[in-house]
Amino acid sequence: MWDIRYAPNATAGVHRVPRGPAANVTAAIRALINDPYIGELIEDRANTYKIKPEGYTVEYELIKTGDPQLIIILSIE
Repeated sequence: MWDIRYAPNATAGVHRVPRGPAANVTAAIRALINDPYIGELIEDRANTYKIKPEGYTVEYELIKTGDPQLIIILSIE
């Protein structure tokens, strides 16, 4: 089971996204719970991926140890 957490940079980033696109960005982030590997792997950064909903780049890290496993949203730009 996966759980989502937001790093401070990601929290600040989501507040900069306009209201309409923000709903779609948030929905794309929530969808990661079902398949966190849908993103593009970022080279040179272990377990770090990115998706691009609504033209915004969402970077996230997967922490597979522990229960629940974590999806850490690192940034939204």
